[in-house]
Amino acid sequence: MYENSNGIFAGISGSFYSDFDPKWDLTVITAGYGKNFGKKDNLRAELSYSRYIFSDSDSNDFENSIDATLHLSTNSGSFGSSISSAYLFGDRSGFQSYVSIYGDLKLVNLDIKKGKNISFHPDLSFQFASENIDTSRFDDLLSDSPLINTIIGRITDSFETFSLRNIQLKLPLVFELNNLQIEAGYNVNFPSAFEFESSVENTSFFNIGISYIFDLK
Repeated sequence: MYENSNGIFAGISGSFYSDFDPKWDLTVITAGYGKNFGKKDNLRAELSYSRYIFSDSDSNDFENSIDATLHLSTNSGSFGSSISSAYLFGDRSGFQSYVSIYGDLKLVNLDIKKGKNISFHPDLSFQFASENIDTSRFDDLLSDSPLINTIIGRITDSFETFSLRNIQLKLPLVFELNNLQIEAGYNVNFPSAFEFESSVENTSFFNIGISYIFDLK
């Protein structure tokens, strides 16, 4: 990720999943602008565009997104929250929103002057998204339900819904060694099923990331 003093930023990232084929699933290219507000710069607004490049060429429903995000943190920066909304488009279009509550808790200061410390960054986020429901797939399962057949199946072949899709809890530890950051965390997803779906199982995974911050002069 690159960001200059004027608030312009750009970056590229990717997703690798050991159980996917191909394992490198997604590449994301992002560019945008952000600005800090407030006496302590604890309020930040961002507007960005992202291009999604899937390894599977058939996964092109949502190839682009325009995102608007508002961050608010305490004066100390120990806690904060953010609200983000995105318009996704490609072969299809839709909306999604995130509400996040996060923390930045210093656990161990190895060397304050040299920026060496270990911190805990918990994050609880709620994802809301629009989804197009194809009612034809309920025909066999719900043929004995006159209410469903009348209200949904007989009126329209599909309908749009906007609802809570997932709750995610992130529990990462961050090791800061000067400009080098190493993150290792545990993540849990609590997905929500649609009204006509069977219950969906919770999922969890570990993540590790390495980043290095440097100045471009």
